[in-house]
Amino acid sequence: MICREEKIALISLIIVVIMLSGYAFFMETLGTEMFASVYSEDAGVGSLVQLSGMADNVKTTQAGGHVTASINGVKVFISGDVFCPDFAVGDYIRVRGIVDEYMNEVEIRALEVEILKKKV
Repeated sequence: MICREEKIALISLIIVVIMLSGYAFFMETLGTEMFASVYSEDAGVGSLVQLSGMADNVKTTQAGGHVTASINGVKVFISGDVFCPDFAVGDYIRVRGIVDEYMNEVEIRALEVEILKKKV
C-alpha cells in the first residue's frame, strides 16, 4: 500500500514531468530562429548563427546524401539527415546552423535550410 508521503512524491514527480514536457514542446515550436545570431567572421566555433544570401558552388558530396554550398563566400555543409529543399546556384536561401571547423576552414553546419527566393 502506498502511504501519504509516497502519494505526494509521486504526484509531484508527475507534475514535474508534465511541466518539463510542456517546456520542451514550447521550445521546439519556437525553433532556432529566436536564438541564432547573424553570422560574422567573429562568430566562434560552436555558435548558433544564421546566414542569408545567394547560393553558390552547390555540390553533392562524393559519399552522397550531403550537400555543400557557399553563401556570401561562407562554406555551408548540409548533412543528409537535415531537411533540405531543392535549391540551386543563384537561389537566395537562409541557413541556420552551428559554426564549425573542417580541415582548418570555418563552415556552417546547417540545422535548417529555407529558400527565400528561387532564381528566375
